[in-house]
Amino acid sequence: METVELVKYPITLEDFLKEDIPEVEYIIKPVLPRQGKLLISAHQGSCKTFLALNLACAIASGLSPYLQEIEIKQAKVLCILGEGGEAELRRRLDPMANRPGINTQNLVLDYNPSLDLASCESREILEKNVANIKPEVLILEPIGQLWAGNEIDKEEVRELTKYLDSLIDKYYLTLIITHHWKKPSRDISSGGQMASGSYWWTAWVDGHITLKGKHDNLTLAFDKVRSGIKPDEGLIIRLREEDFWLEYIRGVDNKINDRDLDCIFSSFGQDEVKLVDLASAAETKGVCVRNTLEKAIRQSTKYKIDKTKTRCFYVSRVREA
Repeated sequence: METVELVKYPITLEDFLKEDIPEVEYIIKPVLPRQGKLLISAHQGSCKTFLALNLACAIASGLSPYLQEIEIKQAKVLCILGEGGEAELRRRLDPMANRPGINTQNLVLDYNPSLDLASCESREILEKNVANIKPEVLILEPIGQLWAGNEIDKEEVRELTKYLDSLIDKYYLTLIITHHWKKPSRDISSGGQMASGSYWWTAWVDGHITLKGKHDNLTLAFDKVRSGIKPDEGLIIRLREEDFWLEYIRGVDNKINDRDLDCIFSSFGQDEVKLVDLASAAETKGVCVRNTLEKAIRQSTKYKIDKTKTRCFYVSRVREA
């Protein structure tokens, strides 16, 4: 699919405002437009690869499995991985792929730790695969392993990003790259400043997601969103050991809202759930204690507590009129 030039430039403002320009189409709304670029950065051990693999499976399948406000559009994915080993990759992907609805045919993997996008030979190999597979989304995980350039040299980073831009234009690709943070200093603590070569990387991409913490308590933050859609300031998530999917726990503001209630309630797959069971699930997930949960339900317009049953209280969704 070729890129279509929507507007003929140069153009006056008067004529530009008359142009029929379609709305932005998103692969991951609101952080990754079609033919856009998303950066995922984190310290080593902060589940960056798990997030990349989760997104690869989710995009290939058209699922929005754990970040409730993020909408994902189905697209064919080519995921190029440069580290970890094939056995470890299999160990992670096997339980991920068992999730209901995962399209294993729409995700193509290329484990290639010897790939170097600074070399003409590796670029030819990459483009041959892209031309044959025809993916809509290309994931490079991590970019530092798949490119032997100097990540702190802005000119070398610029040369790489110019090449990646040419791939996007030539093959109508949408790009996701992951990147390690450099070691923090006393004066630098935010993910947007800590990604190696950060200035040029973060200026270049359309969206930037950062991860902080460990697998059982991670903060996911949207450090850059070019769209007019403002997502949550951040999310607390964790890695489920049973299937290696990241799971939403709560927002960083610690307030319990209807979305949090939806996550807990829907996990039971029932029309009504015992309050004590909901409370137990909320505490197990680290969302809140029972008193906080009960207060949130009483303030909610979507859920109600039924106290008419003699042995225990039940919670159900409020039916729309």
